[in-house]
Formats: sequence, structure tokens, C-alpha cells
Amino acid sequence: MAENLRRQALGRLCEYVSNQNAQLGFDGTLVPRYAAHSKGAEIMATVNASDTWTGPLADEMAEDTKADVDAVDAVFADLFRDVRDERNALPVEVPEDDPDANWPNGGV
Repeated sequence: MAENLRRQALGRLCEYVSNQNAQLGFDGTLVPRYAAHSKGAEIMATVNASDTWTGPLADEMAEDTKADVDAVDAVFADLFRDVRDERNALPVEVPEDDPDANWPNGGV
């Protein structure tokens, strides 16, 4: 048996995506539309803060901002989960003649 190099590469990609999400301030563990506090809610609060801008239009822009930021957060969280799930679906070890044992040179 040999190490599954494709699985290892997906593991590195998973770690990279997670680190980039964290660097951008996205949690990636909560689904924003169900989270009591989301990145969108955090940014929303600054759009119509009393020392910035208030009024009906500010409220509308704040809601739009929250929706847009939470949508981006969901995309990043989904990317992380998709890569992680793909990695987890692969075996840790494969037969030595398996293309994933020589991935990417012998893989798909």
C-alpha cells in the first residue's frame, strides 16, 4: 500500500482555504442564514451606525450589505466543506499501482 497523494493534496488545499477564510474574517463553520451573529450582521451594524449614517435608506443598505456579505461567507464555507468532504471520501492509503499513489503525475 502507498500513501494517497491526491488525498494529501486535498488536505493541503483544505487547510489553505480555511486559513484564507479566517484571514478574510469568515468563520466558515456557521451557515450565515442560520447564525444569530454573522459577518454580514457585524458589517451591517457599521453601515447605519449612529455616528455614520442613519435613516430608512441606511437601514435598507445595511440589510443589503448583510445579505451580500453572508452570501459570500456561504460560498467560502461551502468551498471549504466541499474540499474537506472530497478529501474525507478518499482512502488514506491506496494500492501502489493506483493513480492516486502517484498523483498528480499518475492521477486524473
